[in-house]
Amino acid sequence: GVTPPLRLAVEPSSDRRSLVSDGQSPAPEGDANGAAASAACKPPPPSAPLLHAGHYVVLLLLNCIGAFSSDCYIPNLSDVVDDLKATDQEVSLTIQVNWYMLGFATPIVGYLSDVYGRKVVICSTLLVYVVGAVGSALAPTIGWLLAARCVQGVGES
Repeated sequence: GVTPPLRLAVEPSSDRRSLVSDGQSPAPEGDANGAAASAACKPPPPSAPLLHAGHYVVLLLLNCIGAFSSDCYIPNLSDVVDDLKATDQEVSLTIQVNWYMLGFATPIVGYLSDVYGRKVVICSTLLVYVVGAVGSALAPTIGWLLAARCVQGVGES
């Protein structure tokens, strides 16, 4: 005769798996009322919602914020030195504090997103980033610029 195809069967009372060739799953172990059989008939948990193309675009743009902040800022360091009457070392420090704050805040923001949800934390950090960017643009002294770049680094996380 013809042999039925093999299939993977999972016993509901454990995570044991076995190959079954007779076309029937193994008999569930349970009480006379069929508690194990009813456990096997539970519907699967709901799947995660699908992301649409717009979601991917937003996530991609949010991921580019840190690189954008540095790439637009670095070519203008000499202008910052002239405008704020600062030294090259002081202006270079604004890049370093931004990166340090980004590295320091990332695990904290990750924890907060686990606790409060991703959407709330993304909106909050984006607001912090905008405050830091506006503060950087309006900074009258190198001290204010350092503080604003710290805030911006936290917002980038």
